[in-house]
Amino acid sequence: MREAREEIGLDPQRVNLLGHLNDYHTITNFLVKPVVAEIRWPAALTPDEREVSRIFSIPLSWLADSANYQTSLRVIGGEESSMKVICFDPYDGELLWGVTARLTITLLQILGLVEE
Repeated sequence: MREAREEIGLDPQRVNLLGHLNDYHTITNFLVKPVVAEIRWPAALTPDEREVSRIFSIPLSWLADSANYQTSLRVIGGEESSMKVICFDPYDGELLWGVTARLTITLLQILGLVEE
């Protein structure tokens, strides 16, 4: 919540925490602790220009449509190790990929909107 307040001016009073996804270790060795929350809309958001260039949203129905993303294998550290990489098609000029795309697909699977 602190990061959301600092980076986009999100008022914590407008947020309903729903839960957490499992921790995720990135290929760059960061540990991500995903939080799932609902924001009462409309909400006044103001990006901190030092941290955020634009605030945007993508409808869940668009994200859940398998025609809008591709999964490929990426070789990491040699032929013996690879991982699935997800990349969504551009939406309103924005590209959702990498860890954010992986976490988005995980959430959509939990919600029953895409198959595992």
